[in-house]
Amino acid sequence: MKRWLITRPFNAFLYSLAGMRTALASERAFQQEAIVFIILLVVVPSSEVDFHSAVLILLAWTVVMVAELLNSAIEACFDRISTEDHALAKIGKDLASAAVFLSILFNIGLWIAVGARYYN
Repeated sequence: MKRWLITRPFNAFLYSLAGMRTALASERAFQQEAIVFIILLVVVPSSEVDFHSAVLILLAWTVVMVAELLNSAIEACFDRISTEDHALAKIGKDLASAAVFLSILFNIGLWIAVGARYYN
């Protein structure tokens, strides 16, 4: 078996862990979203929602965290290029932030829909 079949995925896994470690250590928004995820991990299984709704709620919040990671990555790239104000950098950062915002709105809508179903 070729060595890269094992080493490449393993290295990718290590890079991913390093990214998660960095986000948890330095990105305040990601820290807050991770806290919400941990709370959801405790609250959702102990609630009255069915298994599929619980999984959907947890996966949907994971989308928020993914959007936040991408937002942070985009901001880091723009800041690497230049820290001075630039219209295109502002557009890029604002668009990435809007993606996080939309994912949070999606979650709010999902939580309302699930809550309306179970807590009438």
